[in-house]
Amino acid sequence: MKIPNRFNRTILYEDNARTMRETVQNAVAEGVDLRCADLSYADLRNVNFSGVNLSYVDFSSAYLSYANLSYVNLTRADFTSADLRGVRFIGATLTDAIYDTNVPMSYPPVAVTGLRWNVMILDQHMEIGCELHSHDGWAEFTDSKILTMAGRKALEFWLEHRITLLALCRSHAAECEKLTQAGVK
Repeated sequence: MKIPNRFNRTILYEDNARTMRETVQNAVAEGVDLRCADLSYADLRNVNFSGVNLSYVDFSSAYLSYANLSYVNLTRADFTSADLRGVRFIGATLTDAIYDTNVPMSYPPVAVTGLRWNVMILDQHMEIGCELHSHDGWAEFTDSKILTMAGRKALEFWLEHRITLLALCRSHAAECEKLTQAGVK
């Protein structure tokens, strides 16, 4: 398998592993510089990237569930449509990282699992299932708008979890603002 550079397609690493996950694990174990790697669509579940520089990496549509991205440089990494359930971001640098088109992820998100839909709370946005909106947008949605998203089950979910989820959004946004004021990114 080959790990290409996302910008110029040169090969950053190549081995004889059967899966991209194995190839990435081998590259990490060997200390390969993976900056600018194209890991889009890769199955990287449970991979331990701890301490690796992954700046500018394209993780779009990758399966990163339960990966360890602790103490990783993720500056300008692209996570568009990536599965981030259970990902550990402890101490990660997310300067100018992208969660989705026009949605920055400057600080580790808050993930809420175990509900009908997974929830990801970012600096100023929240994703519930496949619906991604600003914190303010979620706060302003009417019951009829929620109904149009996924029907009766969506409205029941929102009525049950709205107060808690919006409180988590406010808390996370306040924490992100404190970190910004302190110059921590």
